[in-house]
Amino acid sequence: MKQSPYVSNFVDHYLQTAILGQLAKTDHPLRFSEIKEDGIENSLFMYHMNKLIRRGIVEKTNDQRFSLTPKGAHWINFTGLGSATTLLPRPLVQLVIRSGKHLLLAKRTGQMSTLLNTYMLPGTVHEYGQTAETVATSYFATRFPARNPPLSYLTFVEVIIHDEIFIHHTLSSLFMLTNGMS
Repeated sequence: MKQSPYVSNFVDHYLQTAILGQLAKTDHPLRFSEIKEDGIENSLFMYHMNKLIRRGIVEKTNDQRFSLTPKGAHWINFTGLGSATTLLPRPLVQLVIRSGKHLLLAKRTGQMSTLLNTYMLPGTVHEYGQTAETVATSYFATRFPARNPPLSYLTFVEVIIHDEIFIHHTLSSLFMLTNGMS
């Protein structure tokens, strides 16, 4: 049986997290000098960059630049940029926000948009110890502080997708938001 890549720690140092963060934000490969922070020795930086390359989540292009691989984008999408791995299934809270005939979608940026998908439902990871409604309300309030429309629970969705490398398993609490969004 093939071991899930989520089981192994792809990121085991803060420099690796910083590298992945830089690559996830940009829409093009970056040079060494664009990624490495001042005060970090070149050899230490390249040691950690090479670990990410060996793990298959970063690649070095022909013109000596670095970019995420599809495997790296999938891993960041699932675990975030922290060094701790997330166990399956991943609990999410997502919002279906409608205004008339229009549906609000979140747009990814950088390499994540290119390697994964461009649009998705707005939402966040469900924080343990809080109700899904509390997480949804907090998420909406931080993005639209002047609005306070009522949230209504829509449904609960389980999604399991198997691809060549990953098993994506999410449990999503979906909330509908329609009033007051015009």
